[in-house]
Amino acid sequence: MIVLFRIFRESDYWIEEYVGNDTMMTTLDECKQKSGQLPLSERALLIEHLVTTLDDLNEKECERLWVAEAERRYLEYRHGNITARSADDVFRDARTGLGSIG
Repeated sequence: MIVLFRIFRESDYWIEEYVGNDTMMTTLDECKQKSGQLPLSERALLIEHLVTTLDDLNEKECERLWVAEAERRYLEYRHGNITARSADDVFRDARTGLGSIG
């Protein structure tokens, strides 16, 4: 499998951005679309499964991936592509969603 990344500098951060493999992206896009149609309880099980697959990563690699994701999200916010939500709203929605499981 070929994975391509583009590395660029944004302010004081070096950002690594996935840019490659159209087949992989099509599959990922399809997976996102289909998983979004699952009932909440099944999405929760899918998330649990995906998180357990991350256990195979060593601590350094995991930290690198989280830093890259945090930087990506920050840039998306700074460029106006996403909006921020208050922690109160996020936790309220999470409690509401968890209450409907089971």
